[in-house]
Amino acid sequence: QAETWRILKTSLNLAEVGINNPALEGFLLEELKSGGLASSYHLVNGSSEDRSVNPSLAARAARLARAVDNEALFAAAARQMSRSYISDQTSSFFGAFARTDNEGRLLINALDQMLVLLALQ
Repeated sequence: QAETWRILKTSLNLAEVGINNPALEGFLLEELKSGGLASSYHLVNGSSEDRSVNPSLAARAARLARAVDNEALFAAAARQMSRSYISDQTSSFFGAFARTDNEGRLLINALDQMLVLLALQ
């Protein structure tokens, strides 16, 4: 299994020194358009596990998109991030980016907040 956050982090580091991977960018774009990035993918058959709206993975994809100047990928990642935004002004978590667990509870962590804010700046 290949952990998605590691792939995104490595790809961002490579993109920052001018090494791009258009095939990965296309794959990420399709995954974001079809519902979100999985936490990991099987290296041989491409199957995924734990596919959900994950603000930190979307934020890393957005940062990669900016580094390689891929507007379509950035837009798809930004849409994913916006799906995790808590816009209910009556919520104690208004303005935060959250994940939802299997029981429907909001999960909010500092890494998600930081990565989304970095990606959107």
